Formats: sequence, structure tokens, C-alpha cells
Amino acid sequence: MLFFINILRKFELKTLYKLADILGIIAFYVIKDRRKVAIKNCEVIGVRPNNFFLKRNFQNIFRSFFELLYLDKIDAEFIVNNVIIEDEKNLYNKIGKYNSLLVVSAHIGSWEFGPVFVKKIFKKKIAIIGRRIKNKKIDSFVKKQRGSQGIEYFTHRDVALKVSKLLDDDYYIGSLLDHGAMEKDSIYVDFFGLKTTFIAGIPLIAIRKKIPILPIFVIRENGYYKMIHYDLIFPEKKGDLKVRLNSMARKINMVYEDVIKKHPDQWYLIHKRFKRVKKDEETYSIY
Repeated sequence: MLFFINILRKFELKTLYKLADILGIIAFYVIKDRRKVAIKNCEVIGVRPNNFFLKRNFQNIFRSFFELLYLDKIDAEFIVNNVIIEDEKNLYNKIGKYNSLLVVSAHIGSWEFGPVFVKKIFKKKIAIIGRRIKNKKIDSFVKKQRGSQGIEYFTHRDVALKVSKLLDDDYYIGSLLDHGAMEKDSIYVDFFGLKTTFIAGIPLIAIRKKIPILPIFVIRENGYYKMIHYDLIFPEKKGDLKVRLNSMARKINMVYEDVIKKHPDQWYLIHKRFKRVKKDEETYSIY
């Protein structure tokens, strides 16, 4: 596997995209169980899927995978020629107010490029939290790629102390919170009308450190990478911790709902996001 990955890393990004589009179409036809998951997720988010939409989604997902191979090649020229910042002045003002921030994004658009863009454009120290991959060689490669460009990368288990220290050292900490999670790591929060798992760690840290959360996403649009951002999400200062935690998580989910509704074909629809749903104290899966 790594042999083929290293060959792919020699390709230009346009070539990787062409290959991703071909593999996306093949995957649409071959991986039928994931196609069914995508259709079910479309029902939840309010999208009527047709084959054209689903094929485009598979292609976007493969593009996102292949962008991982290109992370270490992004330079200032690439950003100047390819990146657009929506409401740029406002984003600079938000970031200028804080030495450290918690940044949330989602598995939508060019999620791998986001941390590199933020680091290079805003000159911030960046750390990102990811999931450990079972295959050790692939996990090592992913860690190396995501940790390129001077970005600190670590996996999500037992990270509270590390995140706290990095925030004290003026880091921006990025994470993707739109995936399902084990119950032991989660709280149940409304998401597209379903009460489902939400990883509790980041909003909990925000409350305890009294640091706001900044949602940022990188969407592919008209041949460019468009960086879009939402209002800062501030932790409530008083009240029951569980209530404050749920309130902050729900606000994050509302942002996710908005960006996903606007760009559904770029969300990671083949993931079983609603594998754990709670209703009347009973837990079930929609799949």
C-alpha cells in the first residue's frame, strides 16, 4: 500500500484529482454498502439523492483522501493562487483577538488542507487532533503528512492535558467533531433532528479554559478553495456544567447543519454518522 502511496505523491494535484474522480465512480458502483449509507444520510439531512449527486460525493471524498498526499507541497504561491477567504477582514479580526483558540471543522470539502491554510495565512502555531488508524504503517504515514509544515499532530485518546498545555503555549487546536463516537467519549445532542453522539472533549475544554470555539471550513468552489467561517461560539460562564456542555455542543451542531445543507455533496456521506441514536432512553442505529 505504501509503495503505491509514494508513487501517487509524485503526481501533480490536478492528476490526483483526475484519478480521484475515476476511483470515486468505481467506488460508487462497487462499494454498495457505503452507497446505501450515503443514501440514508441524505434522507437525514434532507437531500434527495440521485446517481449524479452520489457519484459527485464519492469523487469529492476521494479528492479529500488524495489531498492528504499533497499537504507537504502547499506553499505561499499555492495559497495566493488558489485560496479565497470569505469575509476576510472579519476573520482576521476574530483571530487577532486571541493568542490561542479551539478551531472546529468537519469532514467536508478540503478538510486536510484547512490546518495548513490557517497556519500559513495567519502565522499561527497549529496543532490538530485525529484518530489513530489500525494499520500502523498507514497511521505512521498519515501522522507524518498531517504533521508536516510544522503542525503538531496527535491522536484523540487522553488529550486533555496536552491540549491544555498547547493552549497555554498560544496554539490553535483544530479538530473535526462531525463524526460519530463511542458513548464513553460522548454526550447525546440533537443533530438534524436526531439525538446522536457528540464528542464531548473539545467543548468541555472550551468551558474549563474559558476559550471560544471558531468554526472554519474549506470548500471547493469554482476551482478554488474557499475558506468560510462562522461566529465564535463562546462557552457559557455560569450554570450546570452538563447544561453548558450540551448548549455548546448543540451550537456547534447547528453550524455543521448549516454548512452541510449548503454543500451536501462535499460532506463525508459514506460514514455511519448516525450509528448511535437515542430516543426515549433507547439506543439504535438508523442503518
